[in-house]
Amino acid sequence: MSNVDLIVAYLSGDLETEKRKDFEERISKDAQLSAEYHEVSDAWLLVKEQIAARNEDSFRQLLKRIMKKHIPPGQKPLQG
Repeated sequence: MSNVDLIVAYLSGDLETEKRKDFEERISKDAQLSAEYHEVSDAWLLVKEQIAARNEDSFRQLLKRIMKKHIPPGQKPLQG
């Protein structure tokens, strides 16, 4: 397993407890692996943020279409 594969497995929670602990120990002792981990981790967080933003935008667009279809013109939606 490459370092990137290992890092992604760690970030996604796919490593078993013992492998996770071993990986954390390796990061603390290996400066190159630690640097690679931080690079991949930063990219991982950006991707997660983009997916969350896209999901929120999609939800808002869907909600607007539903409201337009089911709420008569001039009637305000319920506020909660």
